[in-house]
Parts: sequence; C-alpha cells; structure tokens
Amino acid sequence: MNSSPHRIYHVLSKPPSFLGLTFDELVLLIGGGAFSFHLISIQHALLGVVCLISTIVSIGFIKKFKKLSEGFSIKSYLYMHGIWPKPSNTYPSWKVREYAP
Repeated sequence: MNSSPHRIYHVLSKPPSFLGLTFDELVLLIGGGAFSFHLISIQHALLGVVCLISTIVSIGFIKKFKKLSEGFSIKSYLYMHGIWPKPSNTYPSWKVREYAP
C-alpha cells in the first residue's frame, strides 16, 4: 500500500527551488552579487560589501515574509475589515427545468 497518496500534488504544489532558493530569490542573489563584485572590482570595496550584505539580508526578509504569508487570503482580510461585501447565502440553482420556458 502506498503511504503517500498525494505525493504528486505535493511535488507539483511546491515552487521549484535550487539550493533552497526560489527563482525570485536566486535572481536577487545573482543580481546583487554581480553588482557588489562589480563595485569591488572598480575600487569601491566598502560599498560592494555593503551591497552584498544588504542582498543577503533582503533574501532573508523575503524568505520570512513568504513563510508568514503562506495561508493569507486577501478576501478574508478585506471581509474582516468590512471592505469586502458579505457572501450571499443563496446561490443560483443550475437545474435546467427551473430556467426552461
């Protein structure tokens, strides 16, 4: 008997990652790292190191924000604050005989 019946859904629902980083985090790391090494190579070592550290810190903030907002629903948030209208209790019936002439 298979112990993980929903294995395919679990694999497909996770975003692709490389070395524990998602695509947007990886692009930020490569871009920030390349820019900081460029700054170091043109004799702006302090600014390059600051840029590299800020890139790493921003990736940490992005990872933390993604973990916090995993189950967040904007409709539920707006409904709780009275901005989104209350859902109706009556839904249209899709029975053909009621709508047929």
